[in-house]
Order: sequence, then structure tokens, then C-alpha cells
Amino acid sequence: MTDQTHPRTAMLRRLVAALTLASSMATLPSATWADDAKPATDVRIGQLPAANTLTIQGLDGSDGPLREVLAKAGAKPVWAGPFASYPAAAEAAKAGKIDITSSGFASLINEAKAKSDILLFAIEADHLGEGIVVRGNSGINSVRDLQGKKIAVNFKGGTGDYIVARTLEENGLSREGITTININNPEDGVAAFASGNVDAIATWDQYLAAAINVPGAKLLVDGKQIKSLNSWVHFVTRDFATKNPKALKALYDGLVAEAAKIDADPSLDSAAYKKQGAPAKIIDTIAGWKLKPRIIPIDDAGLARVQQIARQTYAYGFQENLVDVTNNVFDVTKVK
Repeated sequence: MTDQTHPRTAMLRRLVAALTLASSMATLPSATWADDAKPATDVRIGQLPAANTLTIQGLDGSDGPLREVLAKAGAKPVWAGPFASYPAAAEAAKAGKIDITSSGFASLINEAKAKSDILLFAIEADHLGEGIVVRGNSGINSVRDLQGKKIAVNFKGGTGDYIVARTLEENGLSREGITTININNPEDGVAAFASGNVDAIATWDQYLAAAINVPGAKLLVDGKQIKSLNSWVHFVTRDFATKNPKALKALYDGLVAEAAKIDADPSLDSAAYKKQGAPAKIIDTIAGWKLKPRIIPIDDAGLARVQQIARQTYAYGFQENLVDVTNNVFDVTKVK
């Protein structure tokens, strides 16, 4: 549930130093626009330091397929940020400063629980590395060996906690004897793992790659093995979706087009991580996962997937009550 935070350059540099890696942060390109006879609708996108089919298009200097598909709908992309985390982007969205941003399923559940005006309009499946990494000297050789060990997660109900819960359920184990250590900043979680303060870490994306690169560390399970439903998700404000449904549908089509580009040329992912300052070893590790994104609308099948996630978070004790997500989704397939 790629939840509240995403890789931040400052902490990455500290992690890189611990792993004897080095990097520098690239600067987001600014967009330029041709004069239009009729003013185009601005689609204000909250950029995050992450690599998904939305954020990558804000890094390549050409806006990827978004510029063309939005132009046909009388709109244009305008990039804001980058925001350090989803909460910062969500605050901007609720203040009317941006229209679009990304996060993970945990954020959706929280927005639905709060009955906010942030809506899910696209799921980006199969494009997020996640798993549990264990220290080489931890004595952990199987999932059962996690009992009695300390596992770093970001917070209760977040991505790390979800990974642990899915791992245990998939292996027929209870949480009895499992100790999770909440370290809200996942970058700090990797640092705690590298220093030996915890035996294992459940994490995602660049954090997972950084943990794997700790000397002696090994990947215990990954997202595919535990049948994780977590993924990137893309949000829109209710106001924008209501007033500009055709522009939103065009943006969705731009995500689909970008997913096809990444499938044909996976180096686009690596280039995005490089522009965001990720070290070479981290980039190479992520490239080795061979992730291929799929963009899923919130039609009946997409909604069923979202509702399954909501049921899981309730069953795992992350929520006191089953959260109704139906008021926080938008189905672009119904836009004509």
C-alpha cells in the first residue's frame, strides 16, 4: 500500500553512504506550451519521487503520451512539486492546488474512511516491487522462522504491515510470536535493518532494493509469492472528475499508453530512477524484477479488486470496521 511516503533523495544519500553507493538528484524539467487558439484546461499533476506510469511522464521532458492525448480533449498537463510524500500531495489536492496524484491502496482506504473528495480512477498493477528482506545472520531461512524476530514495517496497516499479513496468511501462519517494529519513515526502516537493529524488513520499491543491497541480506518473499494485491493507484479530486470527465479519461488513456511503452522498453523505468537520484545498484536491482505495468479502470472488475483490498485490511485488523470504498472511486469507462 505504497502509502504515505515514497523515496526521498536526502535519506537515499544517507542509505547510499551506508551501502558505499553514490548518487545525485536530477531536477524535474519544466514544461513549455505552444499558444493555443482556445485556452486548454490545465490538468495539475502532483509529482512524487517515484517511478510509475504517471510520474515517469513528468520526468522525460516531453510529457510522454499525456501531452498528445490531453490535447485531443482540450487539456494539457501542468506538473506541480515534486511533493515529498502522498500526504503532502493530498493536502495540496484538498486545498484545490492540484487535481491528480498517486499513492498506494492504504491511502485509498484512509481517504474512503475519511469520506474525502479524493477518488481512485486507475490501478497500476504489477509495477511495484515489494517483499520481506532478512539479514544474513538472522537465522531466518523460511517464513516460519520469522516468529520471535523483529520485522521493520512503516506503520500499522501500511505497506509493510500488509506484506507481513499477506505472507503469514499465504503460509498458513498466525501473527502469534511475530514482532513488528513501526518505523514510520521507511528510509529509517532500511537504516535500522542495515545496522542490525531489526532482523527483517517488509518494504517496497527503492526501499526494498536498498535492503536487498545490504551486505549479506537476502529476499525471503516477494509480492508475487504472497499474492499481494497492493499496487500503485492514481487519484483525482472529485471536483476535477465532475467538471472534466473527458480530460480525466484522456489522462487515463495516457497512462495506458505509457504502460505499453514501458513494456516495450523497460529502460524507461531505469531512466526515471536515475533522474530521481537512485544509485546504480538500486536501479539494477529494480530492473532485475522485470516489472510490467497494467492499468486497470475502476469498472466492475476494478471495483471488486478494491473491495477485496478493503476486506483484507479489515480482516488483518488494520481497520475497526469494513471501509466502504464505493464513494471514492471514478469509472472512466463510463465517460463518453
